[in-house]
Amino acid sequence: MKALFALFAALVTAGAMSSASAVTMTFGVNLIGSTTLPTGDITAATTQKTIPTADQVSSCTGDPGACATAGIVTGGAATFSTGTLNTILGPDAFTVTAGLLTLSFTSVEQSIIVATTSGGPGSISIHFRGTITGDSSVGKTFLGQSALLSETCTQTGPGAVITCSESLITQGQAPPPPSVRSPCSSARTSRLRS
Repeated sequence: MKALFALFAALVTAGAMSSASAVTMTFGVNLIGSTTLPTGDITAATTQKTIPTADQVSSCTGDPGACATAGIVTGGAATFSTGTLNTILGPDAFTVTAGLLTLSFTSVEQSIIVATTSGGPGSISIHFRGTITGDSSVGKTFLGQSALLSETCTQTGPGAVITCSESLITQGQAPPPPSVRSPCSSARTSRLRS
């Protein structure tokens, strides 16, 4: 029992140490140009979309000094390595470069599509999961941190323009594997419920 408690204490301490070094930041991207779909309108058959690749940072917030450290400034360039992005769950591979960072995305982890009809607007809501693989800032503060690209597109009716908004979030260091994380999470949850 003492060995189990010692292991639990070590896991909690390791989790606290990694979260103390995490730097979080969120920045928005304005797409400069049109978004198009192979299906024309948003439908259940929409599996990809095409966005402009040369875009602009619209805002940046986060831990004190995070945006400046990353070189992310409002009006600065944000560049997608490809303009074709998947809208269905599964693998996808592209990068976004902004400021001093390169964020590499590898999968679509959430996709919700509502078809555009004459009776109502359509939408696509997607989350891409990735990692910060390039960081030329002093101290490489963000290198290796997990990242999320949250993308929402809307279309008011059939044939209407499709507008999209992008939000990129650095989430701190990559989480430990589920087998390591689970005991801490379970214990913390049960204590909070008591």
